[in-house]
Amino acid sequence: MIGFSKHSSAMICLVALFIMIMPSSCRSCFPRPPPPPSPLLPPPPPPPSPLLLQSPPPPLSSSPPPPLPSSPPPPSLPSSPPPPLPSSPPPPLLLSPPPPSPSPLPPPPEDDPLEIQNYLDSHNTARAEVGVGPMEWNNAVYTYAQGYANQRKSDCLLQHSETSYGENLFWGMGKEFTAVDAVKAWVDEKQWYHYEDNSCDSGKMCGHYTQVVWSNSVELGCARVQCANGAYFITCNYNPPGNYVNQKPY
Repeated sequence: MIGFSKHSSAMICLVALFIMIMPSSCRSCFPRPPPPPSPLLPPPPPPPSPLLLQSPPPPLSSSPPPPLPSSPPPPSLPSSPPPPLPSSPPPPLLLSPPPPSPSPLPPPPEDDPLEIQNYLDSHNTARAEVGVGPMEWNNAVYTYAQGYANQRKSDCLLQHSETSYGENLFWGMGKEFTAVDAVKAWVDEKQWYHYEDNSCDSGKMCGHYTQVVWSNSVELGCARVQCANGAYFITCNYNPPGNYVNQKPY
């Protein structure tokens, strides 16, 4: 170890000061040491080129992928609005024609109530003789009888109507024939009727009488008209009807 004294420190300071104040030309008097030789190193190799095994993938496109094929859209409906429905409701569907409303029945001939009673009394007297109960007047049956009598005013033809009622007809000319005259003519057939075997004399007529006394016929309606030729046409209808074949009247 080298030791320094106070005096040696002063000497070093003087030497250093001397060196600092030396002119620059004198600095060349002291040769500079040569620069250290650079080490001999081989030049750096160039950077290797990247090894490409395959072409790089194309850059991803930012546009959206094409849409997948789908079924064609349904045809669009016409834009025009549908025709308006009729404002009035359609008529109801009828499976069968409605029945006609019943017309009011005309009143019986109240201007001659005695004539109605004559029809009833003449029938019921004949019925009582054989033990059959009385009939009653029926306005509906009378209405039918009056309607048919009106049809015969033009000709007074003794022709039966097509009806479900029983029916007796009378025609007379030369005087004013009444209900009593008509019923008497029908009841007079009794003389040719034979109850035992339910028969009538040959060549005679008994059907008017048997209808008068038919026990099941309990409703009566009669009418009379004067025809265009002056004769009188009288009809009586019975409900239910009588004169069934092979049946006795009572």
